[in-house]
Amino acid sequence: MISSRTGFPQEASKLEAEFTFVRELGRGGAAIVYLAHDRELDREVAIKLIRSPLAEDEETLLRFAREAKTAARLQHPHIVAVHSVKRLGDGGLALVMQYIPGRTLKRAIQEDGPFPFERAEAVLRQIGSALTYAHSRGVIHRDVKPENIFLDERSDDALLADFGIARTADRATGLTLAGVTLGTPAYMAPEQIDGTGVDARSDLFSLALLTWEMLTGEAPWEGESLYTVIYKQKHEILPSVREFRPDVPFHLRLVIEKALQKKPDQRFPDAAALLGALDEYRSASAWRRWRSALAMRQRVSPATPPPPTGDEIEAVLPETRVNAAETIRYQRPTGEAKAVEPIVAASLEAEEDTQLRASRRSLFARRPGLKGAAVALALLLITGLGATLSALNPGLLPSGSAEAPVIAGSGESPATGSSGALASG
Repeated sequence: MISSRTGFPQEASKLEAEFTFVRELGRGGAAIVYLAHDRELDREVAIKLIRSPLAEDEETLLRFAREAKTAARLQHPHIVAVHSVKRLGDGGLALVMQYIPGRTLKRAIQEDGPFPFERAEAVLRQIGSALTYAHSRGVIHRDVKPENIFLDERSDDALLADFGIARTADRATGLTLAGVTLGTPAYMAPEQIDGTGVDARSDLFSLALLTWEMLTGEAPWEGESLYTVIYKQKHEILPSVREFRPDVPFHLRLVIEKALQKKPDQRFPDAAALLGALDEYRSASAWRRWRSALAMRQRVSPATPPPPTGDEIEAVLPETRVNAAETIRYQRPTGEAKAVEPIVAASLEAEEDTQLRASRRSLFARRPGLKGAAVALALLLITGLGATLSALNPGLLPSGSAEAPVIAGSGESPATGSSGALASG
């Protein structure tokens, strides 16, 4: 209920002794976030209040309490800090958090379009650093998406927020039941959709998806229904970033494609490895190692099962009616076909070979003497081989003369530089 005196919810009035509410910053399905002024410490803060209809929901309150406790453990320059938790008289909760002036990553993409490569990589590195820190403390975020990343307008730094459905490795919470999934379908890893085996690699899958969005300017599976998104997230591969940005740097594309592998054991083992690959994949030798490893992993996959019909979906997801970009709780389907083996675009090898050939041509262009030396060496070896064969068996060559080789494709004799063959003898 809105207070007629302040224009803010009545829950906010219970905090007026400490805070002056300024304006609403945003709202989601479970909470509203306000900008407020902390009079005691003379600083701006963000206050998250549970929306009135959910204030009596025990699970929602437990999620908020867990978010506060989890986030309070994480002190990192790229994680939004939680300053305190306020218990309200009606049993509700308010989270007092660090205020980040600026925009969410989602809004920045919508307003600015695809990010420059350097800016996208900076966000990837900063959020990867935040996840490295959180994972090292046993915290899996499980809802990494552009709406939960804030860009500080003062520094353009990216900060990760909303640990409301994070899972801690050191204790069971009972909030995620068997066969029940928490998360945002458009950014969830296949194993998270199944509700099994979620770990740090699941967060990396989500991080790769939002990096793909930064580079393309489009949300993953944009325009698709919730049920189609769930199906495609498990069985289909997003188009390569290169289809949208042909000049995307190799190291960015390879990191995204590896982190988006459907099987967790084919992704990076942790966020630190992903960050290290951003530097490692800049070299041609790393590209060759990636290609070789990929060729060993690829196998002929069984045919992808057809998408389930509307009736089949309704049978397993009877009450779900939300957008695929929203955080949801739903009952997962059972007996689904196993996800197929991902195949990274074959153009990767062709492009790499083209770049390596271009590099060799560039080397010969810079040092023309190398090409002449290579030709002379080839001539010497071939002539010597012919002489040896002739000495061993004179019948192998016509008597009186032998033809010197012509360099394939050149039409020139290596000795004279003119067209035709050079007679010896």
